[in-house]
Amino acid sequence: MAGLYLLNSAAVSQAAAVLVTDPADWEAMVSDIELFTTISENIALADELASQPGMNAQLGPILTFQSTKTGLSRGFFVETLQEGAGFTFNESEGGVTQISFQDALSVGDINGWEDDDWQLSLLDGASMMAFAVEIRSARFGPGEAMTLYSGSEPVGSVDLNSLPNIGDENYFIGLISDVPFDRVSFDEDPDGDDIGIADFRFANVLPSEIEAVVDIKPDTINLKSRGRYVTAYIELPEGYSVEEIDRSTVVISGIEGDIIDPALHTVGPWQIGDYDQDGNADLMVKFDRQELIPLLKVTDKTITVSGELTDGTQFTGMDKSRIIKPKKKICFSRKYGHLFKKWNVR
Repeated sequence: MAGLYLLNSAAVSQAAAVLVTDPADWEAMVSDIELFTTISENIALADELASQPGMNAQLGPILTFQSTKTGLSRGFFVETLQEGAGFTFNESEGGVTQISFQDALSVGDINGWEDDDWQLSLLDGASMMAFAVEIRSARFGPGEAMTLYSGSEPVGSVDLNSLPNIGDENYFIGLISDVPFDRVSFDEDPDGDDIGIADFRFANVLPSEIEAVVDIKPDTINLKSRGRYVTAYIELPEGYSVEEIDRSTVVISGIEGDIIDPALHTVGPWQIGDYDQDGNADLMVKFDRQELIPLLKVTDKTITVSGELTDGTQFTGMDKSRIIKPKKKICFSRKYGHLFKKWNVR
């Protein structure tokens, strides 16, 4: 991402959206990234165009990209918002394309328009949780912002004037929302600069993780036990319901901080109740004790249980357990006087 301005403080919170200006940071915070590069071959996929655009190509006020043509999971269109304005591809001055406008769409000086407002809207496919775009040759001023919408309702906004201005710069603008959105709108102050926009990125967010309270029974696990189950009671924090837990994902995933691979899945009965009678519901699940015992050592002290909710939210919790291995007990047969070694097994 050479030539992009990277803000050292990675994220600035505004309403229900987060602005991230470091591409690596944004990519680390999202998942399922789909990239549409604004090169000539891709711009030619627009419904409104019949061929690849060249230098200073006037493309009109709207460009529509069907998912069947782009291969992305979402169709979208991008449009200018000032009446009479339109996009220009590879804008040039004096017959030379500036680096900032190479393989980019611009709305600005070449057409005499100074208010470079534009927006991108989804046509189909899943709503976005994250979006990113390169805004080139920009000088952000008061009132310049990007707003996220779900339908006609704004769900978040970021103030671009919060970014330092040191002349015409190229910015990576990464947006992350805590609610789905299907439209992104850019509102520019009519200050005379001519911006380019390039390379649209659509993404989801990484599933969040919550901490669960886990109580494992029995508290003491005997390595010579012939018992059938180990029971775990799972309680989620306020705002989450154990009824939302996808039981097929619940596993013992770690012992003493080390990951178990493969993890141990639940077996046997399950139940929702209030085992500890604290007024909060918990989910009771069981694991095969004989599958767990070979993984344990007497020095182990913690067992980790994890899983997912039906919306993809991950949870994890751990409980302390006492692991014992009984000593041998020597006894004599009165009848035969033979020496036998027996295990004291609970």
